[in-house]
Amino acid sequence: MGEAEEEVVAFLDKLKSLDPAIYNFQEDVLLNSMVVRSRMMDRSEALKLSKSKLRIFKGREPLKGLNVGDAKNLSHGDLERITNNFSDPIGRVGCGSLFRGFMNDGQEVTVKTWDFMFPAVYHCAGYPRDFHDEIVLLERSGLKSCPFFLKLVGFCFEKKLAIVYDLKFKKSLWLSFGSEFGWKERMRVATNYALLLKTLTMEKLDLVWSCDDIMIDEEYNIKLINYVVNRREGETCDGASVSGLSLQMGFASSYVSIPPSHSITLGTDVMEIEKGYIFEFGILLLELIMKRERSWHASYQLSPYIKEKGGSAFHETLEVDAVTSTEISKLIEPCVCMESAQRPDIESVISELKRIVGSG
Repeated sequence: MGEAEEEVVAFLDKLKSLDPAIYNFQEDVLLNSMVVRSRMMDRSEALKLSKSKLRIFKGREPLKGLNVGDAKNLSHGDLERITNNFSDPIGRVGCGSLFRGFMNDGQEVTVKTWDFMFPAVYHCAGYPRDFHDEIVLLERSGLKSCPFFLKLVGFCFEKKLAIVYDLKFKKSLWLSFGSEFGWKERMRVATNYALLLKTLTMEKLDLVWSCDDIMIDEEYNIKLINYVVNRREGETCDGASVSGLSLQMGFASSYVSIPPSHSITLGTDVMEIEKGYIFEFGILLLELIMKRERSWHASYQLSPYIKEKGGSAFHETLEVDAVTSTEISKLIEPCVCMESAQRPDIESVISELKRIVGSG
């Protein structure tokens, strides 16, 4: 490994260990906090608190930003210019906000920020790690070629944690469940979703997201815009529990092999990961045919419900013949079985879905 590659590895290691307090005490976070908006603290007090807390970090050696693969390290000033001072908010995802932006060459992009809070809440403590994970994952060779992930243009860790994607904003899948897009379009979403899950299974990646973290475009292609690594108790990205697969990242004409501590490959039990994804697929397919977002209790036995409802689970406005509706219901039934061992594998699910959609 050359000197430049070693510097990037060291930078990534420091990036995931950034102190969340740097972001919790930024002026804009305090001024927009509930404490200030409810007048429990006035603006002048908030500004003094911000300055006093951030003064602690000024004495420390600043982290030198580096480009990571194709992703450019951006300053906070760059972010302000790209987003026109964050003047065009276009949505929210699990970790924070989305903004429309434009690069210097006119390229339209989407900027995602991690929204810290004051007083600090526990989930914000993991934001630097999640920020690091996404940069590493999106530069991973197996995901850069996946059409359901976004191309990473740049990132910023100065004052804000933010990522810039090569993406014109699309509406979230969550906002589309009840809308009037038809059977073929819904099955396109379902097929793409299954192919996404296949990629994650092959990459041994156990990720967590919600429906509002998935974007769809006018042609109903899906893009996953927000997610976190599912770290079970005792699992880390640094210890022996991590798979030894390395992350290939491109630097000009060379490739840098990032050590296992940066592979973000948690859990070598591919079967366990796959069965969890199959359940997710079954739920999404059920939501698509019922035109409703998931509202079932975790202990609700969905498999018997689908078996009982059969084709009648379909929303009445979807024009689907009886044979197809019955076959889709039969596909969903084993996917949402509470016994994971009884769920099918992802390859057979994709094959059966394509057969049904092709015949329907």
